[in-house]
Amino acid sequence: MRSSYLNLVALLGVLFILVGCSTFIDKMADDDTGDDDVSGDDDVSGDDDSDEPDGWTWLGSPARGYGLNGVWAASSGELFVVGDGGTFVHGTAQSWERVETGTSDDLSDVSGRNANDVWIAGGASILHWDGAGLTRYQEEQTGCGGANAVWVSETGDAWFLCDTLGRITHWNGQDWLVEQEGVGDLTALWGSGAGDVWAVGWADVLHREESTGVCDAVTPDVQEPLLLFDVWGIGADDVWFVGALAIL
Repeated sequence: MRSSYLNLVALLGVLFILVGCSTFIDKMADDDTGDDDVSGDDDVSGDDDSDEPDGWTWLGSPARGYGLNGVWAASSGELFVVGDGGTFVHGTAQSWERVETGTSDDLSDVSGRNANDVWIAGGASILHWDGAGLTRYQEEQTGCGGANAVWVSETGDAWFLCDTLGRITHWNGQDWLVEQEGVGDLTALWGSGAGDVWAVGWADVLHREESTGVCDAVTPDVQEPLLLFDVWGIGADDVWFVGALAIL
């Protein structure tokens, strides 16, 4: 009797799996109504999709096959995107142009003052876009052996986190300056002005006040480890930090 009962349970289980697989296959067939690839080598399509959430448009990827790590938008509406394998593309939602960077290093971040003054961080050097082409700056020029983050002020001052030297470097429009050394594991930076800049990391919060020109460590009054990933703000007195355990 027990054997017959177990056989019945096993049979019902098999039927359940078969019905479930059939339903899943039918669902996949219904969803697969066309080719998901966008047309053209670098252009992407902004076709409307009724299944997309309100306010969102699927643009595809401007650089197929490469991970994308950073994006910055100029006030003119032009977008700048960087990614793995030396990927750098710019354009609009309807048309992208890929620019040869001369490196296969992964590019991690991008920021600028306008569409003709854009800085790129990542890999063994720092890149600058002037609207017509790229200029590469080496470590002996910048004091930074490659960078993992960049922020650019409205005046064109460019700030970089150097990923291998524990440094913060600064381009003031004429010279490269090393603003801080010996700081480990910094992940992001942001400023409210050309000389008022914040940098955060796993265990550090640094603030450079424009009035003093000095980078000082700041210790937030929290119990948990910082583990901060990013920083952004509205002004010098309204700055936000986000990390693994909290928002500050």
